[in-house]
Amino acid sequence: MKIAMNIVVVLIGLLATLGWFGLVINPVSVQDSFLLVPEGLGGLSNARSDIGALFLASALGCFLALRPQGRDFLWVPILLMGSAAVGRLISLAADGSSDTSIRGLIVEVIIMVVLGLIWRARGKASSD
Repeated sequence: MKIAMNIVVVLIGLLATLGWFGLVINPVSVQDSFLLVPEGLGGLSNARSDIGALFLASALGCFLALRPQGRDFLWVPILLMGSAAVGRLISLAADGSSDTSIRGLIVEVIIMVVLGLIWRARGKASSD
């Protein structure tokens, strides 16, 4: 079971790393992925730094959580995905819904729940 949980954490970390890497290499890709239009050099810089930070910090949290006593590092991606989900919920309430915003919210909630369950299971395993 521990191996399966670690594989899931690695996969989420790798996906976040790929997201970060994609933004660093091609920040214009946020137009298609996130429906944001980085305008000018400042917009490109913000896409790389602001959105990239979310992905990079999530990836680092996942990878650090793989250490023997690293369980609490899972709170990094959990809280970041939770923050993104709250922002989406506010946007849904203020602006209405779109397929893209609903899909993003679903992905963020799934990541939060999966990592939360892994965090919980790893705590129970260490206390047994």
